[in-house]
Amino acid sequence: MITSIEGMDFSTFICESDVIWKLYDDNLFDRGFLLDFPAAKGKKKVAYAPSLGNKPFPPEQLLFFKERIAEFDVISCREAQGAKYLSEILGSPIEWVLDPTLLLSDEDYSRLAIKPQEDNYLLIYNCMHNDQQMVHEAEKYANKVGLKVVEISNYSINKILNNHKVITDAGIEEWLGYFKYASFVVCNAFHGFCFSVLFKKEVFLFQRDDSDTRMLNITKALRLESRLVDSLQKKIPATFNQIDYDAVYVILENLRKKSMRFIQKHIIDY
Repeated sequence: MITSIEGMDFSTFICESDVIWKLYDDNLFDRGFLLDFPAAKGKKKVAYAPSLGNKPFPPEQLLFFKERIAEFDVISCREAQGAKYLSEILGSPIEWVLDPTLLLSDEDYSRLAIKPQEDNYLLIYNCMHNDQQMVHEAEKYANKVGLKVVEISNYSINKILNNHKVITDAGIEEWLGYFKYASFVVCNAFHGFCFSVLFKKEVFLFQRDDSDTRMLNITKALRLESRLVDSLQKKIPATFNQIDYDAVYVILENLRKKSMRFIQKHIIDY
């Protein structure tokens, strides 16, 4: 827990993004992410795009959570479902905003991206769960269209199991480069999908399970529901239309403007 910040006097504390408002393995919240520490007492508290975990909060933890977030001056949420839930428990409207990664353009990220040695490849981003069915589907499609397969994951065993290149040590610049220069992307991660969209890639997003509201929310918001492969189906369609990125980017730009208005009003102009 944060107890003091030596020599610094902040007027505003911001907690931001990803699944930070959830119960951890000890069935408790991380109080730092709730700005529940002395240095933040009496200061402005802002939440930009936090996500909630998929597990419901038991009554005792829900009461603690509600008491802590009631101390925030303003709250937004990264998923529409989470915003609805927070609105219900707080009794006030909560705004849905974009994940911070989507506030920047592909040009912003391209400045960092390192071009990989490989070309003409299908990128598999296999994150947090070694989804062999997804990997097999990706390999099948790559063979069909004549692409090599490159996988980014922590699962070096897949080099043996699947006989393709597996990268387990990509840095930020390399990671971005593999997305930027991919011919096709298959992934099971929210941010893998986000960066595929930013770089305008043909992509399929595999659900890890059917409770992942992050994936449901972002594909629905961008009207790309057809690119979400549910946890039961687990198959890339035999035929599909190319993504109309002109239409997607009109939606994305409007969502960016909405999210930036929140930041401008509650953080920059404060």
